[in-house]
Amino acid sequence: MGTLPQRTRRVRAARAVSAIALWLGLLALPSVLCLLFPGPLSTESLRQHYPMPFIRGLIQGGIFVAIVLAIISLALKGQRTRGGIALVLAMCALALGGGDAQPVEHAFDAPLIGLDFLLLDLFALCLIFVPLERWLGRRQKVLRAGWHVDLAHFAASHVAIGVIALLSVAPAHLLFSWVLESEFRDWVASLHPVLQFVLVVLTVEFANYWVHRAFHRVPWLWRLHAVHHSSREMDWLAGSRLHLGDILITRAAGFVPVFVLGFEQGPIYAYVLLISFHAVLIHANARIEFGWLDRVLTSPKFHHWHHADKPEALDKNFAVLVPLWDDLFGTALRTRQWPQSYGLIDGEMPESWAAQFVHPFRRAARAKPEPTPQAQAVVGPPGFEPGTKGL
Repeated sequence: MGTLPQRTRRVRAARAVSAIALWLGLLALPSVLCLLFPGPLSTESLRQHYPMPFIRGLIQGGIFVAIVLAIISLALKGQRTRGGIALVLAMCALALGGGDAQPVEHAFDAPLIGLDFLLLDLFALCLIFVPLERWLGRRQKVLRAGWHVDLAHFAASHVAIGVIALLSVAPAHLLFSWVLESEFRDWVASLHPVLQFVLVVLTVEFANYWVHRAFHRVPWLWRLHAVHHSSREMDWLAGSRLHLGDILITRAAGFVPVFVLGFEQGPIYAYVLLISFHAVLIHANARIEFGWLDRVLTSPKFHHWHHADKPEALDKNFAVLVPLWDDLFGTALRTRQWPQSYGLIDGEMPESWAAQFVHPFRRAARAKPEPTPQAQAVVGPPGFEPGTKGL
């Protein structure tokens, strides 16, 4: 018999093989469906720029690797379920034509969902963060508990991205349309793009900081936000566990300063690109510390404490990108240690996307836990009304 470390390495290797097979199967089948039904399932603005020979080869190669790894998984003890699912997904993708699948004639062509954007984003994030977490991971688990719930949240937020984008800009247009002719907006738009980028970061993050604190203080907002805090494992996918109502309110509030101040599109897009990547990074299961830079840019360690299920972490570290606001308003928590556990201090959350979506609206979810004695009072800007303490 091998030593315990050798057996552990074999188990980890077996789990990694089955996990890769399953991920590739999950990516392969919808990718083939996008080839078959490009009109309703893919984004036209992206479709025009795809290097299709490369994309088709990538899909075909992914299916082949998924089948090989799935067959290997079927021979490994404890990995047969994942291997079987991966094999079924890959074989279905192959039966539908694989990378050589051609668009179905006379198919319904009206756009429904941007499935291609979802798959590209998921593929890119896997390519970056899975190796990163394997290299720098803390208590790394392959396909850890709850991953399927977070994947469902990831998919739902991408499928609904068009509706969310439309609804998130509507409040700013309705409430602040009177600023469109402001000379101040013209002056802001005339500033150097780098300066505009800095101002976008500071103003949007300031708005999001107070909105985030409101989510922890206002009971009906907390019922939405508790979904995000219910994950007991932190990794790159855990950041996707967000109620659609949470996403909508946060983005709507963040768009207000962008609309009112009249920034150019370039600096706005640069901020969106940065925050999209950074929001995933700070949830990652990676032992990454920024040192002195932690005062300027939120680190994974800083944000992990926001998710810790310890009283001393209650209502701390709200910042997503700029910890400056936590430092200024007394909500920063910094320590040499990493948190050892995560999740809700009080209360339970169902473990399915559908149940988590309806949970905030259920009568039983309306009773929010009282704050612990260790919790500190939240101090807000003028007019900020404190509610019941959250996590």
